[in-house]
Amino acid sequence: MTVDEQILSLDVDPHETVENLKALLEVETMVPLQQQQLLFNGREMNNSEKLSALGVKDDDLVMMVSGAASRASGNDLGFNPDGSAVNPAAF
Repeated sequence: MTVDEQILSLDVDPHETVENLKALLEVETMVPLQQQQLLFNGREMNNSEKLSALGVKDDDLVMMVSGAASRASGNDLGFNPDGSAVNPAAF
């Protein structure tokens, strides 16, 4: 899911790293890898981690935050218990 709420469906090997996913997203969205921040279950994904180690499975949603929004504080990018964004404008 991108900042403008565009949902992309990608087939990715669970043994790929987050950095490889970002490279694929760069091709698909034209957002440079360095400007991407990926969130899974409200937690930032580190480039060196493998998707399987993070618990990412088929049909899971990963949110991509880019540009200035990626520099917002972690609290702004958090989620409420009902799954809604704490600060929707930050996304």
